Amino acid sequence: MIARIHFRNFFYLSIADGISHVLFLGIVIYLARVLGAEGLGTVTFARSIILYLLLIVNAGLELYGIRAGSRDPRQIPHLIGTFLFLRFFLIILVSCLLVILVFFLPKSAETKQVLLLYGGMLITTGLLLEWPFQAVERMHILAVGRVLAECLFVFVVIGLIHESRDILWVPVGRFLGGAAELILLFLLSRRLFGKIRFEWAPSRWRDILKRSMPMGAGFIMVQVYSNMDNIMLGLIRSEQEVGLYAAAYKIVMAIVLAGVVYHKALYPALSRLSHQSIEKMNRLLVQSARLLVIFAIPVVAASWILAAELISLLYGREYVESIPVFQILIIKVLLMWVNGLTANAVLASDQERRFLVSVTLGALTNLLLNVFFIPHWGMTGAAVATILSECVVFVYFFIVYLSRIRISVMRDLRGLMAAVFSMGMVYILLASLIRQKIVLLIILCFVYFSILCIFKILDFKRILDVIRSR
Repeated sequence: MIARIHFRNFFYLSIADGISHVLFLGIVIYLARVLGAEGLGTVTFARSIILYLLLIVNAGLELYGIRAGSRDPRQIPHLIGTFLFLRFFLIILVSCLLVILVFFLPKSAETKQVLLLYGGMLITTGLLLEWPFQAVERMHILAVGRVLAECLFVFVVIGLIHESRDILWVPVGRFLGGAAELILLFLLSRRLFGKIRFEWAPSRWRDILKRSMPMGAGFIMVQVYSNMDNIMLGLIRSEQEVGLYAAAYKIVMAIVLAGVVYHKALYPALSRLSHQSIEKMNRLLVQSARLLVIFAIPVVAASWILAAELISLLYGREYVESIPVFQILIIKVLLMWVNGLTANAVLASDQERRFLVSVTLGALTNLLLNVFFIPHWGMTGAAVATILSECVVFVYFFIVYLSRIRISVMRDLRGLMAAVFSMGMVYILLASLIRQKIVLLIILCFVYFSILCIFKILDFKRILDVIRSR
């Protein structure tokens, strides 16, 4: 039953995030061509700062709500009222911080205007009620809300942005799409959960924040090693370089999406199993990790080989400098698919402090490396810093969490190494002989999956066990 529900959740979230991210990537490509690298860099720089401020507004409440609501849905109406109260005050506080930041920010008037307009996301995202539907696993409702928001955003962007001076419509479009989703989910939450119960209970607020803040602080750290490169590039280098970097980064994150959707769909099940059966939880975790790694490796390889074609097709010749950056950043897919899965397992097991330590290590590594790398190597240095930061998080998770799961991974590791080595050797031998890269990729994938079958790692029964009822 758990597997059937998990598959249903994954299906709905895949449809929702798939459509919304395809639309978003299409918007990025459109903006990259209309606004140019500098305009895209301005939008990315402003949005990156707002994402940090949103994490303060979030304060870890979303994951806390999903975890608490999945264990006892009767708490949800009380939690909704409490969270809306808390976030309302946090939005006021963070909005004041945004105004102060904009005043002192050494940027152009246009960049400051874009940043202030993006501040609307503090309201639309801060008050958004997605977590109650995730807690009770009504993912189809989230699907409708997310697709609605992106469709409105696309309508505004395509309809109103035709040249670089129209850049201010980008944050306005994002606000309108977010507002529509906010209203829809608020009305549906009233219908599903009944009347929202607002209570003045400061002692309860303190107790909730005490539990949620470690998660909130952790996600701030995640944001540091995920987006600090965009901000530092904008401060140390230029909006032009931010735009080139963002062009490569957006494609990578679109690919990362598949793993992130899987993580989100799995989280409610992990939260329940952490209190019911650690053995079943670990089994589900290992099966999921095996599945993600098996498919991440050929995805990374194919993206690396087709890097030049992807960048040129999507953005044009103006973004040719993004190609080596993309080839570095694409490694993030494999690392994030595994790290995200493990992070969800840690949080589902009420180990917020362990999660906070892991992402703090990643954030500090990223910050220090960016300070040294960006002045010398610009966006290439930023890409290397990002990958090394993810590696630090992976090593920490492996040492303190994955290594304690009593399941042997040596056979899987040997088989994966043999498959990757074989694929690499075939590429070296045939790359100069076969000019059609698609044909070459088909051969490489055949070799890779054949080796996995020989080592009995690609076991279709295992894969089906993850996505269907036992």
